[in-house]
Amino acid sequence: MGRMRPEYLWRIRKYVAHIFHFRYRKGRRIHSPFLFSLLSKAVYNADKWQVPEAVKRALAGLNNDPSPLKGKEMGAGSMLKAEKTGTVGQFYQRASSGQKQGALLYRLAKWAEPDRIVELGTGLGSSALYLHAGAPRATLDSIEGNVARANYAEELFKRCGLTGIKVHKGDVGELLPSILSKPGGRLLAFVDANHRFESTLHYAELLIASAGDGGLIVLDDLYWSREMYRAWRVLIQKEEVSVSIDLYHQGLLLLRPDLHPRSLKIWF
Repeated sequence: MGRMRPEYLWRIRKYVAHIFHFRYRKGRRIHSPFLFSLLSKAVYNADKWQVPEAVKRALAGLNNDPSPLKGKEMGAGSMLKAEKTGTVGQFYQRASSGQKQGALLYRLAKWAEPDRIVELGTGLGSSALYLHAGAPRATLDSIEGNVARANYAEELFKRCGLTGIKVHKGDVGELLPSILSKPGGRLLAFVDANHRFESTLHYAELLIASAGDGGLIVLDDLYWSREMYRAWRVLIQKEEVSVSIDLYHQGLLLLRPDLHPRSLKIWF
């Protein structure tokens, strides 16, 4: 057996530490009505707020789809050996939001009732489907640097009859400022793009500046790498971030000045 990479060992240690240090399961011992609502309705409410069957049907075949995918990676790549060519099914299995994480996005969108949604990293479009289902009246702008995946996502949305999801093809850093310059209300953002420290921090800072009071920013793959976790640690110290919630796989940044500042670790 070969030696395990240091990054994997670090992730294992962080996972074990999270298990021993999480608190407030299902919202217990949370006194803030706002935070209790978030945890009890959005995080721990899978039985009542179930993902629509239409979304499940749309994603049912992606796991085994043999369609080829090609294209240049513009993010931090994979912790596995980078693949220049692969299939839809291979990418979906290793990189797309699973059913549990996708259902969380659906519930967060349903609970937050945003006016606009911005997604960084469209992938094959699965996360956008969950987000749109939760907040169908919100505008949804999604950025993807891999043209093949962006095209696949557009076709997926077309098959589903969805016209409210706009896919922007190109570099997140170049496209995000113009997208955020559009007037809009309450923002929900999902960050699943370049996982490097500088890029993650830059994207999140742009989103925070645009979101204003009441925004919700979701960072995916919180413990994907030391750089990603380092960016999280910087972001939760920002003055605009009232509450941060570490779910291990995802991190939530709440921009609510009426809330008492705090950082929570939740088992999900």
